[in-house]
Amino acid sequence: RRIIWLIGPWLHELNEEVRPQLYTSLVALLFDSRLCSEQEKAVVLTLQSTLHGLVDNWSFAPAAFASVTGDAVNGLYRVCFILSNFESRLQILSLIHLILERVGSAGILPHVESIMQPLPQIWESTADQNLLRKSVLNITTLVVSSLGSQASHLFGFVLPMLSLATDPTRPDTEYLLEDGLELWLSVMQQTPSYTEPLHNLFPHVQRMLERDMEFVKQAMALTEAYIAMGGAQFLETHVQAVVQAFSLTVGEVKPKAVVFVTQAIETLLRRFPADGAAMLREGGILGKLLEPCLSTEASAANGMTLHLAVLARVMFTAPEQMQAFLSAPPISDGSADQVLGRVLQLVDLWLGNFDTLGAISSAGSWHRKLVTLALVSLMPASPGMFSRLDQVLDKCIDVLSEIETSGGDAAFTLLGSPVRAKAPGVPDAPDFYTQCQRGMVQSDPVLTTNLRGFLEQKMAEAEAAVGSENFQQAMAAVDPALLAQLQQRRGP
Repeated sequence: RRIIWLIGPWLHELNEEVRPQLYTSLVALLFDSRLCSEQEKAVVLTLQSTLHGLVDNWSFAPAAFASVTGDAVNGLYRVCFILSNFESRLQILSLIHLILERVGSAGILPHVESIMQPLPQIWESTADQNLLRKSVLNITTLVVSSLGSQASHLFGFVLPMLSLATDPTRPDTEYLLEDGLELWLSVMQQTPSYTEPLHNLFPHVQRMLERDMEFVKQAMALTEAYIAMGGAQFLETHVQAVVQAFSLTVGEVKPKAVVFVTQAIETLLRRFPADGAAMLREGGILGKLLEPCLSTEASAANGMTLHLAVLARVMFTAPEQMQAFLSAPPISDGSADQVLGRVLQLVDLWLGNFDTLGAISSAGSWHRKLVTLALVSLMPASPGMFSRLDQVLDKCIDVLSEIETSGGDAAFTLLGSPVRAKAPGVPDAPDFYTQCQRGMVQSDPVLTTNLRGFLEQKMAEAEAAVGSENFQQAMAAVDPALLAQLQQRRGP
């Protein structure tokens, strides 16, 4: 025991040549029947502590440990089953997790069977020991993440465990929920298909949010994944749960969490432009998005700016739903003047917060183009837009200039896209999750709409709507420098 302990204080003095032999010698002791017994617990824990120090060391080299990884895991499981003390078993499982974390996927993949085989027994035998179950969840997450789409053969064990760990109605879930959510996200990202057991898990997200907002980031990430991967099947079954999740979070979370909520809503609108907007309108979510935007106290809040980006998407991709929203109480009495007033309020908010949109998140470029498209889409239908033509064209020129600088419309939009689409020359990722996310981005009207062409189309429609003479009068009021820049960006 003293010899094993003595290694610890001298770890920093050990050179790289010595370490592989030391790893082998220490791991071999895990199988020594003289040491691995309850009576020799002190020796076993000293061995565990020394191994922990070697692995959790800045000079640890996974390649040097590779030859003993399988034996180390098997030996530690052996010790775990021999020991009965809770703290001792927890330390052993924590060391297994640390080893797998340090060796990474390359070290995990050759030993998946030996890593996973003991876990069901440990899980079943620790119903009243949540810290041990947390370790099982953490080890499983590393294995699932390493296997990728090949992890599906583990789901027979993983999904029932996941259902228990993420069920907010269970009294012990508070100890398992964070680690269960991490595993759930990993499963969603690695599953090769959208399955019925995964489909049936989603109500846990709503129940979790009804309890508190501690894990709103994970809840919204899961909601995004379900929308992208489950598509119409998911939405048809869980529409009320999705609406309730957004109702619980929009306007109710801390400012730093607003981005997670609005990104999930944008995923819904990207996947289901018209139906998603109808859900948000009928569920009262659009009203909750608009309310802080109209509050003078929130004029500079990042959350309000992100709300404006969502409203711009509804205006651009589902204008009939926005019209219905703005025409109904309590937003307006439905009269043309009041509806136009609300539209122009939104226009002024988009114009006033245009620069902020580019600074508050990684999707700034995406949102700037989105807001510009929403503004341009209103030109033929809203007479009040002519008094703001200078500002609208100025924003168009800014975005067109960024597009030209970045090398084209698609390239510019992808710079700020929430999910990067496939770049030229890069092979498609094989996993189902990435393909679903990429498909949404590549079909998004914000990406596919050419701003230059859209502007020319809407200006022509505006001229036809108000007559050439009125249109020319409006254009005459625009700063000539802006018109010259616009002409340059229209090309010859």
